[in-house]
Amino acid sequence: MPGHWWLARLGKRVLRPGGIELTRKLLDDLQIQSSDDVVEFAPGLGVTARMTLAHGPHTYTAVERDCKAAAEVQRLEPRRLISDEGLFRALRFVFNVARTPAARKRVLAMRRVFRKFGEHLSAIALIAEKPNEKLVV
Repeated sequence: MPGHWWLARLGKRVLRPGGIELTRKLLDDLQIQSSDDVVEFAPGLGVTARMTLAHGPHTYTAVERDCKAAAEVQRLEPRRLISDEGLFRALRFVFNVARTPAARKRVLAMRRVFRKFGEHLSAIALIAEKPNEKLVV
């Protein structure tokens, strides 16, 4: 099972590289209006979709290449978990990881990789605009 699905099964909901902070910045920078048509690639579990729809775009379209996909998580550090998930969901995730030995082993191995190669990992947000239209890429 892919690592991001393990994390989702254990209760992690924000799986975007860059986390909830980059997603909020992207949506704030977009300044979505009721006349905008928004396209999201790799919507995963729908966190960004809900945040986007709260801005009231004219239309919202999700494009998913892999029907089983959820976007990858970049880090598994306590501050990031709380920032992305909120305290309650972060505690639930930690509880689920702690009580499931196979999950704990895998999550800790993933975190070691993130720490080892952290300086080479990054997240980006792109906004592409067509004349008279805004698209999220």
